[in-house]
Amino acid sequence: MHLRPLHPDFGVEVIGFDIRHGGSAAEVTELQAAYQRYAMLLFRGGGRISPERQVEIASWFGPPGPIDNSGEGDFVSVLHNRDAAGSLILPFHSDLTYTDCPIKAICLQAIELPERPTST
Repeated sequence: MHLRPLHPDFGVEVIGFDIRHGGSAAEVTELQAAYQRYAMLLFRGGGRISPERQVEIASWFGPPGPIDNSGEGDFVSVLHNRDAAGSLILPFHSDLTYTDCPIKAICLQAIELPERPTST
């Protein structure tokens, strides 16, 4: 696994990590240290991962946010650009900073990108 800084102050691209199956103790420790140093990890390629795998990876960096979408441990929201909720321009949002224990991170997976830039 190799880390390529995206900017001197913020963000690192993670290269050579198997996003679908990786996650040895050594890899998780290295990713946690990279997150502490760079505040953002970027994983390119690797294919689509399941919501469960995304929650698993996110859990390496802290507990999930306090929003359980279904009441059955579903901590994933899926927004589609073609649906109203996914195509709205949000003038401001705070991503749960209003909770008693604000979340430490947000994990996004782009499955389908629009042709033009969007607000997120």
